[in-house]
Amino acid sequence: MCTDFTNLNKACPKDYYSLPCLGNLVDGSAGHENMEIYLDDMLFKSKKRGDHLKNLEESLGRLKECRLRINPEKY
Repeated sequence: MCTDFTNLNKACPKDYYSLPCLGNLVDGSAGHENMEIYLDDMLFKSKKRGDHLKNLEESLGRLKECRLRINPEKY
């Protein structure tokens, strides 16, 4: 059985903000001491391990100031 999804694909909106390639995430973290966090289509990482929590709090604070919400189903 073969199904043609051409019409369905035309009807669906294009995702201009697709998920990043895993290889690019790994390559981009070279030189970083600590973990990286991927949260609701955002990537948080810091050069120094001790700066990570401060940078994460600052970034999430900016989201809060702009009244943006994080979708818990995406992380």
